[in-house]
Amino acid sequence: MNMEFIHVADVHLGYEQYGSHERFLDFGDAFNKVVNYAIENNVDFFLISGDLFNKRNINPKTLIQATAILRRLKESGIPVIAIEGNHDRALYGDKLSWMNYLSKEGYIHLLNVKIEESGVKLNPWNERSRSGGYVEIGDVRIIGIRYYGASTSKVLEMVEDELRALRDGKFTILMLHAGMERYMPYAEGGLGYDQLSKIRNFVDYVALGHIHKHYEVGGWIFNPGSLENWNSQEVGWRKGFFHIKLKNDALEVKHIESERRPFLKEDLDIGALKTPSEIMERIKTLLNSLEIPNGCIFELNLKGSLLFDRSELRVEEIEEILKERGVLIPRVNLNVETNSMREVAEKREDVERSVLRELVRRYSQYSEILEDFVSTIMSLRRIIPEDPSAEEILSILERGIWKEEEIWDWRRAFADKKN
Repeated sequence: MNMEFIHVADVHLGYEQYGSHERFLDFGDAFNKVVNYAIENNVDFFLISGDLFNKRNINPKTLIQATAILRRLKESGIPVIAIEGNHDRALYGDKLSWMNYLSKEGYIHLLNVKIEESGVKLNPWNERSRSGGYVEIGDVRIIGIRYYGASTSKVLEMVEDELRALRDGKFTILMLHAGMERYMPYAEGGLGYDQLSKIRNFVDYVALGHIHKHYEVGGWIFNPGSLENWNSQEVGWRKGFFHIKLKNDALEVKHIESERRPFLKEDLDIGALKTPSEIMERIKTLLNSLEIPNGCIFELNLKGSLLFDRSELRVEEIEEILKERGVLIPRVNLNVETNSMREVAEKREDVERSVLRELVRRYSQYSEILEDFVSTIMSLRRIIPEDPSAEEILSILERGIWKEEEIWDWRRAFADKKN
């Protein structure tokens, strides 16, 4: 068996990030470059493990972009096998997604299991209906399961018998749009390795998507990462696609970094600066110290406490300075606090404390611990929105009203009464 394939995921075509048409083109260009690579290397097939599109209801230019790129693979005789990701699913109430359309038109083979009352079925690819749970290309069998969110582990359990029944001498690939728990920095509901290990005897290669960073586990589980930076938190993550070569019983895996638009992030503390002009000068000094690629995205996060009104700091002027340095998309985030904001918060707390004092004074039993009582309630009020644990609440109560030496000992009180 000598075959080669490409494994890609999280393409997110149609994403006009930051409202920029250039970013729409970037996401399409990143995908097109992978297609160029696939054609140049004459691979046998091309896998898309979910999220070809950025949203379910795509616009015409996104469909034109997708079909124009996929048509190149079709004309080159390279079959595309895909599954739906969470961004690709049909709109609520609709039975068909745009991925179904691409499958019906012959651009992709869209795979998924069939869930019936009797269980999960893996049906072979039906060319007439352009649907199925698995497709076979030479000595390779490719099985696809679309995004099921937190139910993915349950679906895997249900499909285990089907996988066992299909197991033969063919190299088996399982496509999933799901993340593994330890590699999910901002999401929940991932798969544990123990859940996947149950199907290890029936699957040779797990082709994942969903999490936008590259990772590999155990020599049989692979996630390529997205092709572009979907948000600023992903800057610095490894991303790209896999070029896999199957040679007899050997598996040669090559992860290739995708070409992305340069994305810079800088934090600047402006708390000690007294005027807007001082801040502008500090920003210029920072920019002079950096090597800024032409046409990049630049996110500048300004932090600290302003010593003047926030409206005096002109974000538009900062963005113009960035554009003059060759930045295509400037992003200025003001994570700052002003004196007026602090004063309002302090005044509000004084009013609340005063109201509480008047309320507590109505109960004579608390007169000796009035200030402790009010302070404790204020402390509790600050942490309640943060969903505190019972231990945290008890800790505040113990430090506040019920100081250790003042705790009412019911046993001693009862004994005194008896005597």
